[in-house]
Amino acid sequence: MPGDSGASTGGNTCGIGLFDGDGLRIGFKSGTRAGKISDGRYVDIKVDPLDNNNNRPPEYLSIVGGGSDSLCVAYLAVTPPSSEYWAFYGDIPKKCGAWWYHSNLEVQVQQGSYYPACFWLTSPDLRTGKKPHPFPQGYGIHITDFTPSQDRATQYNTSLDTMCKSDPRYKAYDSVTEMNCLPVFNPPLIYGSNSVDPDFNALKTTGSFMCDPHADGKVMPNIEQVRQLEQWTGGKISVPTYGVKRSEAPKKRHVKTRQNNLQTQACADNHVVISSLDQHTATELCQSAASIGPDFVSTKENLYCDMCKHELWPVCSTTITAACFDLSSNTVRAGTGVQGRDESSGREVPSKSFNKVTNW
Repeated sequence: MPGDSGASTGGNTCGIGLFDGDGLRIGFKSGTRAGKISDGRYVDIKVDPLDNNNNRPPEYLSIVGGGSDSLCVAYLAVTPPSSEYWAFYGDIPKKCGAWWYHSNLEVQVQQGSYYPACFWLTSPDLRTGKKPHPFPQGYGIHITDFTPSQDRATQYNTSLDTMCKSDPRYKAYDSVTEMNCLPVFNPPLIYGSNSVDPDFNALKTTGSFMCDPHADGKVMPNIEQVRQLEQWTGGKISVPTYGVKRSEAPKKRHVKTRQNNLQTQACADNHVVISSLDQHTATELCQSAASIGPDFVSTKENLYCDMCKHELWPVCSTTITAACFDLSSNTVRAGTGVQGRDESSGREVPSKSFNKVTNW
C-alpha cells in the first residue's frame, strides 16, 4: 500500500472452504494463526473432510484472508481425492475488476510459461474489527469452471459477464469467512462442447445456498456457530450440530467494514519493484484504476510507475537526464522546470528515494 514501509505482496496465510457440487460443506481450514506466505513463496493447505468417508470432489471453494496483513495471490491449485489438478489464476479476478498487482511467479502452461497477476485479499484486524485495506475479504469460486479449454477461454474473453457476473461461478465478498456457505448452481449447469455454456441465461443467477450461514457479504457465523464447527472438526462432537445441512437461519450478526480511500494514503514509499520480464509493464499498472502495490519499473519499457498517483515517468538515460527514474541510485531525479517540475509537461516530479529494491 502507498506509504507502507513494509510493502510486500506476501501476507497472512489464507483460509479455505470446500463444498461439493450440491453446495454442502466438505471441510474448511482457517488461515488465522497459520503464519504468513512470503513474497514469491507458496504454502500447502490440507483440508480434511468433516466426514472421513466423504470423497466427493470440491467443486466450489472459498479463499479467505487469514489476517490484516493483506496477501496477493497469484494462483491456487486444488488436488481432490481423485488426484486431478485444478487451477485458478490471478488474471481472472484482475479481468473481473479486482484489486491486483504483477507477480513474479512463473507458471507452466501449454503455450509455455507466463506470470499471472495476483489478486489482493485481507481480513479485519482482530483488535479493531476493521479492515486495513479496501480489498475483499474473500472469493467464492466454482473451480471446475476454470479448467483449461480454448473455447471456454474465448467465451470468457468475448462475453466477460459469463465469468465475472455469475455469483456461483465467481464472486468477490467484502465480508466472508471459510465457514460461510457459497451459492451454487441449482440445478447444475449443462455444458456444451468443449466446456462452453450453451445457455447464458442459466448463468444470470445469484445461486442457491444449501447450508448456513450464507456468504452474502452481511452475515457472519456467530460465536456459538464457530464453536460448534470447531469442536466438531476437532473431534469433540461426534454428530455435527451446525452448518452441514441447511436449517432455520441462525440469529444474524452484522459486521461493518471500512472502505479506505486509497487517495488518502500517504505516498512516502521506500519500496520499488524493478522487472525485466516481458509480460510486466509499468504502463498497464499505471493505467489500471484497480492496481495497487509498490512502485514499479519496467526495464523493457524503460518506464517507471509512481503507484501513489498512477503516473508514468521515463527511466533515466544518456538522453533523458531529468524528471526520470535513476536505476543506479534508485531515486527519482527532479525536473529542470520551476520547483523541480517536469519542464515539458509542468507535472510535479515525485521526490522519492528507495532503500528497498526488489528485482524480478
